[in-house]
Amino acid sequence: MQFPYDLSNYKLTLPITKQGILAGSAYEVIPPVQVQPYFTITDAGFVFMCPDHGAVTATAKYPRTELRDLREFSHTEFAEDKVKLRVLQCPMDAKIVIHQIHDKKEPWVKIVWHQKKTGGNVYALVKTADGLKDTTVPLLTGVQNNKSVISYIRYDGKILTIKANSMLKKGNMSRSGSGGKAYFKRGNYFQSNANSGMVAVVLHSK
Repeated sequence: MQFPYDLSNYKLTLPITKQGILAGSAYEVIPPVQVQPYFTITDAGFVFMCPDHGAVTATAKYPRTELRDLREFSHTEFAEDKVKLRVLQCPMDAKIVIHQIHDKKEPWVKIVWHQKKTGGNVYALVKTADGLKDTTVPLLTGVQNNKSVISYIRYDGKILTIKANSMLKKGNMSRSGSGGKAYFKRGNYFQSNANSGMVAVVLHSK
């Protein structure tokens, strides 16, 4: 999947309720439309802004501005997704999930940006089988804000391939399908509920 100008196959999750409140149950929009200032469509791409507090989904602790692909795949099927992004703003030592595979029970893969003084460290959190703890897979270090990261996730029913820019990692993945079908997500899942007034901003571009 390349840059999705056609959003008819996506759902947008926002850090606000339908009434615009930064608390409670997250508002989900199908098909996605611009909702200022959280989701903006520009000539450069999609801008995802998320504060460090807000409305959340039923099973989440943190707010997000995120696109969820409605096209699902089983644990035996091939699937791949590619995202080109730039982290424009992120508080120091904060984390953003920028790309992931998820099913109805748990994430399979999360690509994480961790902001440091030297730039962003990018790594993957991978559940190689149902219910296991995350395995951390280092990918990039010291990526400067506003510099492009190309995140690629490929799953063929047995092998997981992750690529961030030129860094490529492969490994076995044994999913049973107990969580139902899986799907890709992309955007700004800000791993904070500090309510400090900080925001994170991510641009997904062509």
